Amino acid sequence: PADQLPEQSPEAEEQLGRVEVCKLEHNKQTAILYSNPLGRACYQLDVAKVEFCLAELKRGGLLEAGLVYASSVRPLTKESRHLSSKEFRRFANENGCQPMILACAACATELGRIRQELGIHDDRSKTDREREVQLRAEEVIKALVNSGARLSTADVGPNGNTALHVAARTGAPKL
Repeated sequence: PADQLPEQSPEAEEQLGRVEVCKLEHNKQTAILYSNPLGRACYQLDVAKVEFCLAELKRGGLLEAGLVYASSVRPLTKESRHLSSKEFRRFANENGCQPMILACAACATELGRIRQELGIHDDRSKTDREREVQLRAEEVIKALVNSGARLSTADVGPNGNTALHVAARTGAPKL
C-alpha cells in the first residue's frame, strides 16, 4: 500500500543517529557539536564520506530525514546536560544546523583559521589554501543539492540562518 513507509535497514537508521562532530571553542567557552554522520562528514568537508552517507540514507528510504537532521550543541562537562544561557548565545550559530549549513560553517571556521595563521585581514581568498577549502565545501554542497537539499532551508536554531547566510558571512567568494 502507498501509505506504508519503506523498510529501513539498520545501516540507514545508523545514519540518523547522533554522533560527535567536533569540540567548539569560542573565547574561553567550550562545547561539543553533535549531528548525524552526514552532518559530521559535511563539517569535515569530506565529499567521499558525504556521498557514502547520502547513498546509505537513500538506500534506507531516509534521505529527506538525513538532509534536514539538525545539529545540537551540548556542554563539554558531563555534569550539565544543557547549555547555560551565556553558552547558548555563544554557540547559537552552530545549534540547529542541517548538514549543508554545517558544511558552510566548517568552511568559515577553516578559512578563519587559515587567515589568522597567515595574518590575512581581508576575505578575498587569495591563497591556494583558502581556495582549496572553498572547493571542498563546494563539492560537498553540490552533492547535497544533487540529492535534494535546498539552499533556502533555514536552520532550526535561534538565528534562522540558511546556507546562503552562512556562506555570505564567511567571506568565501568561491562558495
